Order: sequence, then structure tokens, then C-alpha cells
Amino acid sequence: DISTWCKVHHDNILPVLGITTKFDNAVSVVSHWMEGGNAHDYVRNNDVSPVPLVCLVGIASGLRYLHGHHSHPIYHGNLRGHNVLVSQSGQALLTDFGLSELLGSSFNPRLVNWTPPEHLDGFKGSPEGDVWAFGMTALELFTRSFPFHDIQDVKQRIVEGPPERPSGCSRLTDKWWEIFSSCW
Repeated sequence: DISTWCKVHHDNILPVLGITTKFDNAVSVVSHWMEGGNAHDYVRNNDVSPVPLVCLVGIASGLRYLHGHHSHPIYHGNLRGHNVLVSQSGQALLTDFGLSELLGSSFNPRLVNWTPPEHLDGFKGSPEGDVWAFGMTALELFTRSFPFHDIQDVKQRIVEGPPERPSGCSRLTDKWWEIFSSCW
């Protein structure tokens, strides 16, 4: 939840400066402005020559910190390109972890593209779920498209198995595909 987020300190986790309910009485997190925007949009910006690998290293480092947190493991539970912000220097920072649980949204069908099969029936934070979502986020950043973007019934497709290797993406070498697919 937000109280946990406020207590974690790592180079790849967005620091919380404060919390407010001044905007439509919704809980809003106050943080530094990230000039690079979110990772999904960042890798699509040809003006800055983004390198997806830089984002992925930061994401992995942040997840490793959360999962090995000294007081208790913390699970992101909502990892995707839009929940990773990018600083002006290109550093990836995890954000929005644990908010699904706090806000009581047990399942959001718009986010199913990053959800492992065992979590399709409801929100459950787990290291395995974060690893699955990391693989999907890696695929998203390399292909510059949401996972399963061309599938009508994404939930059913996830039940059937992990994604197939996309064609036409020169950045997605055999080695990268092997790494990503090992997450599923």
C-alpha cells in the first residue's frame, strides 16, 4: 500500500513526496516530475533514441529490492510500461505498486495483458506474478506494443499459454526472446 511505498528507498523506485485527496477526493501520490514520462511512451519516442534494455535493468533492480526487502517481501502487483517512469537521464523508476490492493480493485480487465494465468481470477501479489509481468513488460518495451495487443479475448489467450514470438522486431534477438520467455 502507499504506507509501504513511502518507506522504501531505492534508485529504481519513485520516491513519494506526499499524499493528497485534493483532486476529486481521490487518493493521489505526489512525486518528482519525471521528464521521460512512462516507459511505454518513452521507448516509442524516436527523438530520444531510447534503449529498452536500460529501462529493463532498472525495473529488474527495483523488483529485486522489493522482493528482498529487509522487513518483508513486497510485490509490485501491477507492473507494466505505464507504471514505470523514466527520469531525464533515462533511469527507470517503479511506481504504483500495491495501489490495486489499496483501492480495492480486485481485477481490472484493461490490465489483463500483464497478468499471469494464476492471477486472472483476482489480484494476488506474488514474486512469480511480478516475474511474469516483467517478461510481458520487456516484450512491451521491445516491441513498443502492449502484450497480446492484437487478440480479442486476452484472458482466454493467456489461459492457453504465453505469447508467441512476434515477427518483424529486429531488437528482439534470440537471446532476448529466451530471457523474456523464461519469465512465463
